[in-house]
Amino acid sequence: MKDLYERVLPALDDEFAKDQGEFQNLEELRTAIHKDLQSRALEQAEGRARQGLIDLIIERNPVEVPESLLAREERLIEAETAAALEAAGMPRESALERARQNPEEIKTRAEKRAKSALIVDAIAEQEKIEVSDDDVANRVATIVTQSGQQRERAAEFYAHEENRVGLKAMMRREKTLDLMLSRAQSEDAAAATGETPAGEAPAGA
Repeated sequence: MKDLYERVLPALDDEFAKDQGEFQNLEELRTAIHKDLQSRALEQAEGRARQGLIDLIIERNPVEVPESLLAREERLIEAETAAALEAAGMPRESALERARQNPEEIKTRAEKRAKSALIVDAIAEQEKIEVSDDDVANRVATIVTQSGQQRERAAEFYAHEENRVGLKAMMRREKTLDLMLSRAQSEDAAAATGETPAGEAPAGA
C-alpha cells in the first residue's frame, strides 16, 4: 500500500449552506431542499396520473395513425433522446447514433404518442383550451433555470421556433389532461358523497 486516504465531509452548518447558493443559514437550505423534493414528488405523481389517463383514452378510442404523423413522431423522439444525451455530455454524432439504436421501441413509443396527440388535441379543440406565448416563455425560463450547467444549451434549444411550438403543443395537452383528471376526481368525489357534480343535473330532473 502506497497511500491511504480518509474521506472528509464538510460540516453541516451555516457556512456550508452559504456555499450552496443564496442561503443565509442551514435552516434555509433544508427548507429549500424539502420544497424541491415535494415539488418533484408532485410532478412525478401528476405525470403518472396523466400517463394512466392517456392509456385509458387510447384503449377506449382506437384511432388509425397516418404514416406521416407516425414518421414525424419517430423523428421527434430520436431528436429528443439525442438532445438529452448531448446535454449529458455525449458528442452530437454519438448521441444521434445512440438515439437510433432501438427502432422498434421508438416506433412503439411514436405510435402511442401519435394516438394520444390526435385524441387529446381533438378534446382540446372541443374544450377551447389554449396556451399563451407568456405561458410558454415562463415554462422555458423554468426549464433553463433548472438546467444547471446546461443552461446555455437549453436556452439555445428553445431559441428555435419549432422547439417552442413543440413545447406549446405539449403544454396544451398537459392542460387538457389536467382538466379531464380534475373532472374525473370531481365525479368520483360526488359519487362517494351521493352529490351531483357541478354543472350536471340530478337524474330525473
